[in-house]
Amino acid sequence: MSNENSQVPLETAPDSAPNGAEVVSKQHSTAKIEPELLERVEAEARRVAISIINHEQHSGPMPSPKQFKEYDSALPGTAQIIRDEFQANGLHVRESEKRALAANIEDVRENRKTAERLVWGSLAFVLILALSGHENVAIAVAVSTVAAVITGFLKKPSAKPEAPSPQDDE
Repeated sequence: MSNENSQVPLETAPDSAPNGAEVVSKQHSTAKIEPELLERVEAEARRVAISIINHEQHSGPMPSPKQFKEYDSALPGTAQIIRDEFQANGLHVRESEKRALAANIEDVRENRKTAERLVWGSLAFVLILALSGHENVAIAVAVSTVAAVITGFLKKPSAKPEAPSPQDDE
């Protein structure tokens, strides 16, 4: 690619001037350098344009297929190892969550059974107190038991405590 203004015809330089030869040679060398410079600039611009156009982006827990191919070409079998590890880790996470949920369900069941036993025990205690002539104490135990049960049903379940963040330590 050449610029029409960059090529100066040699006939325009004065032959009679003492510096005319220098002017002619400067113009001639400039005419040769500029197209080469323009070609280099054009090639660099193409390279930059191509690199911008070929920009790739990948998001995900596993490498992109291109990266898998590069891993496998560097060390055969690496892509298979990475994939197998990813699948094993996913299975482990799901199994751990399943076990935690089952433990939580069992914990809730045990807590309910304990609460039920305490209520039945307090009612038996109230009955014994009432039959033995301690009606006021029986009423107090019955009221406090009913209040505890109602409070337990109305109370929202407490959220799990969050792990302390590193900023809290400062």
